[in-house]
Amino acid sequence: MASRADPGDTGGRRDWRDVARDAADLALLGILLTLAAVPLLTAAAAAGTASAAVHDWTRTGSWPSARTNVRRFGRAVLPGVPVSLLALAGAALLAAD
Repeated sequence: MASRADPGDTGGRRDWRDVARDAADLALLGILLTLAAVPLLTAAAAAGTASAAVHDWTRTGSWPSARTNVRRFGRAVLPGVPVSLLALAGAALLAAD
């Protein structure tokens, strides 16, 4: 499988199928991010995990393994709780205004 980081021998041009595949991968990542953020306390952890996955994808051209993503998500849940609560408080203040 060709790496996203290596344009290959096509002179840097990508086929429309490559673009469609990348768009589908990013759409799937967005759907998974939304599902993981449904319980509000995991929203920050889900966003951080998705951000790290996109970073890996842009650097290496391949997505990290599921085990790596689950480990990142697990490590980010507890530190992300205060951020999620702060965002909830901010949203409540805006709604009250």
